[in-house]
Amino acid sequence: MVEDIIEERARVWSSLRGGVLKLMLLRSVSRGSDYPYAMLKALKCHTHMPFGTVTKNEVYNALSALEKQGYVRSRTVLSGGKAQRHYRLTAKGAGVVRRSRHIILQLIKSMKLLVSEFDKGM
Repeated sequence: MVEDIIEERARVWSSLRGGVLKLMLLRSVSRGSDYPYAMLKALKCHTHMPFGTVTKNEVYNALSALEKQGYVRSRTVLSGGKAQRHYRLTAKGAGVVRRSRHIILQLIKSMKLLVSEFDKGM
């Protein structure tokens, strides 16, 4: 029973963290950061990422998922003899960025409701 609760908590945190990271990456791309290193640097310098530090692999995995979902497109650019992946928003991704404030406010509202339910002892 306790193990199930711990596993479920880990799944919820992971899912929530991944969603927040994706929103932050979309916002970063919309502001001109077009390659993963710049996005990671912006995340570390200009934001407070909940649930711990973001790794380079998490950024790449999230960008890959966003591309599969149609929110960003990538292209490979040679820079100094090295291939770099550059990203840009699609129309679908731009729509998410425009609605992101509303999405975040809804998430906060849902989290407050969830916390109040926990406080009541569900």
